[in-house]
Amino acid sequence: MGAPVNWRTTVVFLFITWIGTPIASALLGFILTRITDSVMRGRAESHTRMLRWGLLAGCCYAAYTLGANNTGNAVGVFYGLKLVTAVKAGFVGGIVMAVGAMTWGRRILEKVGKGVVELDLNMGFGAKLAQSITAHAAAVLGYPTSMNQALIGAVAGAGGARGLRTLNRRALAEIVFSWFFTPILAGLLSFLMYVIFSRALGIR
Repeated sequence: MGAPVNWRTTVVFLFITWIGTPIASALLGFILTRITDSVMRGRAESHTRMLRWGLLAGCCYAAYTLGANNTGNAVGVFYGLKLVTAVKAGFVGGIVMAVGAMTWGRRILEKVGKGVVELDLNMGFGAKLAQSITAHAAAVLGYPTSMNQALIGAVAGAGGARGLRTLNRRALAEIVFSWFFTPILAGLLSFLMYVIFSRALGIR
């Protein structure tokens, strides 16, 4: 489009967030899993039930953070063009995200939930809380990040707390490759689509 890009004020910070998210969540996942292991060691079944409720609360926290973060990613351009209000854009984005979760979300659930590491309750609690804290902190600072990156980093950190042998390194390599490949592919596709449609419609 020939439009100016805010490299220094926005893109650089987004890049730092992109790189820092999985690192921060991995560290938190490692620490929180170790803490949970220490607290739960030798505890009775009643404490295990409490931890299950804690994991459910962590999942709800993650869902809240997902809405705060990824809805803006999905419909930010729609709102930026002043086609709708922020509330309407967020509502539409939330509804469509729910539809996506109930349709094509299963393969991602399988990949993240079972493909990286075999999780137990303590690891699941540590990883989910680490993901939520990391992504929420980024959202509070006003920088969108990837919940996927946050969770993969957190799961890897939780697995690392039990030893690197527990991690599926091939699955991790595939995911990390997709992180770097996705923005490049998206940039090329958006460039080509703009060129094609602007010429077809005779606009610029």
